[in-house]
Amino acid sequence: MKRIYSIIITVLFCGFIGVMGLGTFLLPSKKFSENENRYLQEFPKKISGKTILDGTYIDKFTSFTSDQIPLRDNWVFMKAALEKASGRQENAGVLFGKEDTLFMVQKDPKADIYERNMKAVNQFAEECPVPVWFGLIPTQVTIWPERLPAGAITADETSFIDKVYEGTKMPCLDVTGDLLAHADEPIFYRTDHHWTSLGALYGTNTVLEALGLEKIDPASLTWNTVSESFCGTSWSRAGAFWTKPDQIQTCVPEEGIEFTSWITGSPKVTTLYHPEMLEKKDQYSYFLGGEQGLCVIRTGHEGPRVLLIRDSYADSLSPILSLRCSEVHLFDMRYNKMSAKDYIKENGIDYCVILYSFETYFQGSDIVLINK
Repeated sequence: MKRIYSIIITVLFCGFIGVMGLGTFLLPSKKFSENENRYLQEFPKKISGKTILDGTYIDKFTSFTSDQIPLRDNWVFMKAALEKASGRQENAGVLFGKEDTLFMVQKDPKADIYERNMKAVNQFAEECPVPVWFGLIPTQVTIWPERLPAGAITADETSFIDKVYEGTKMPCLDVTGDLLAHADEPIFYRTDHHWTSLGALYGTNTVLEALGLEKIDPASLTWNTVSESFCGTSWSRAGAFWTKPDQIQTCVPEEGIEFTSWITGSPKVTTLYHPEMLEKKDQYSYFLGGEQGLCVIRTGHEGPRVLLIRDSYADSLSPILSLRCSEVHLFDMRYNKMSAKDYIKENGIDYCVILYSFETYFQGSDIVLINK
């Protein structure tokens, strides 16, 4: 009886592995995961002695088998539940914090990335035809350390940001200090790495103060809740399905604003907010419609023309910044390979602000293209 039981278990196990393996290779590959808001690794077709020897092909093949396994989302959620039940406080690089807060684990930046990016932004500041300010945005790890699980190991963002500021040749924005002053408020999402509209407002005030413009009182704005079902990138990566969703709010009306987007590669006048994105997984794309290399907000009232060299944190900040500017130009180096200095000259820009999140600045390589 015991032998029969062992045979049945072995057959079922081998059958399961076989079905999953065949499904991975035979089923059509998915190009994009809406749940994780990222492109998935497809089968790596290019193979050579070099890619085998340096491990590139094996890395891509491993990613392919992980990304394309049938019922992937279900396995992610199941693994997260098992990790949580066993008492572990992390899954897939996301920490299960207090008050239903999910923290992306931040690793110490590599020295070569620090040196390379610092050289790039300093050269840009020296050659730019208008004044330039530079700022780095910390994550929830810095703002809500008391919510971190006991013993959590993550980068000391403040020390790295201070080190960057010490090496810059331009005025720096104390985004960390201004956010910490409001740490008791919901300035970051719990299920996503971005700041909320309230956090973006305080970040906007940091920029406005540097530019010599009047800061904005949160109480002077009308706050509208547009979603109560936002489950962001941290939620998806961790598979933390038990976590309560976030709210998404706006505080700037669209009336009187002209928004031009290059999201399709050519200019198109469209809306500042995109309610259709609230029906999808990537609800943060409600702001501006999603990631894009260039877009411009024109308000028609008096104020400077500001170029914001930025990442996705500026999607929720830029509508608020437009309250004090005649034009806000958004330049994302990940998707825009134009010359920022030429763009500044051609579009009558008055000020330039380089504003990146800690994660994007130290993990991305596109900032080096700023001097094209």
